[in-house]
Amino acid sequence: MRTLRMTSALLTVVAAIAMAGSAFAQDLGPRVKKLADGVYVHTGNGFDSNSGIIVTDEGVIVIDTGQHPIESRDIMATVKKLTDKPVRLVIDTEPHGDHTTGHFVFPDAVVVAAAGEASPCAAPSVPPPIASKPCRPPRPQ
Repeated sequence: MRTLRMTSALLTVVAAIAMAGSAFAQDLGPRVKKLADGVYVHTGNGFDSNSGIIVTDEGVIVIDTGQHPIESRDIMATVKKLTDKPVRLVIDTEPHGDHTTGHFVFPDAVVVAAAGEASPCAAPSVPPPIASKPCRPPRPQ
């Protein structure tokens, strides 16, 4: 009987420690996967694009900003859950809208894109340089 009480008490303590540990774990939602310390993927929903989030000592790098405003704001919400550091860089992996629509959510970030990419931040006749100035395209109505 005494062994049973000791076993029950020990299991209770172990369960309490396990639950406390999971209570302090960061809940990033089912679409965010941690790949390494400070490196995350925000997986697209259905046909939405994936985005990368890298947290550095100087700030955050976002790789592809989503294909529509709801997705882009969701990426920003994930960044805010991870850190209070500002998004410093946005890297475009390609010029299509499914990777670049969300630039407006990160207005102070420098957009890094391939030379000649049709960035929403550049004038149509002027290709942006490898790293462009902060992107502040018009906000959608």
